Amino acid sequence: MNDFVETFAEFASALTDAQDFDDTADHLIRYAVDSLGASFGGITLIHTKGRLETTGATDPMVEKVDLAQY
Repeated sequence: MNDFVETFAEFASALTDAQDFDDTADHLIRYAVDSLGASFGGITLIHTKGRLETTGATDPMVEKVDLAQY
């Protein structure tokens, strides 16, 4: 439990220091990947008119996989 609290505290601190949306997304996805033990991660944004965009990708493979799904 201590590791979780420490990791979450570091995450909260990183979010406080985030400069903009992209920086926040990067911190969020890196925290999620580390916490879940995933190999890669990314966030798909849905813009107006249904345009999809990948942000916060931790590896170029994430963008390739997302493009194949879109």
